[in-house]
Amino acid sequence: MSALLQARRRCHPTLAPGQARAMRVNHEYGRGGALAYLAAYDVHRAKVLGRCESKTGIIPFMALVTQVMAAEPYASAKRVFWIVATAPPTVRRRPPTA
Repeated sequence: MSALLQARRRCHPTLAPGQARAMRVNHEYGRGGALAYLAAYDVHRAKVLGRCESKTGIIPFMALVTQVMAAEPYASAKRVFWIVATAPPTVRRRPPTA
């Protein structure tokens, strides 16, 4: 599974609570570009294993496969089945003209 996420970072650091003062969180963000979220879902254990990458493609996908296959119980399994699907691209449609 793959999805694009908008990376955002806070413009100002969060200030810890002080004596008679609540924690201060600034809600202003700077844009950090788009990240791809790649995930694998284990249907028997109901567990998601995922990672964020700067782009999609075979190299980020193989990094996900390597990450999953290095973990137990997949590392010692005789067989592991993968069903691979990509998320459909977002299509912008123009409104019909009169």
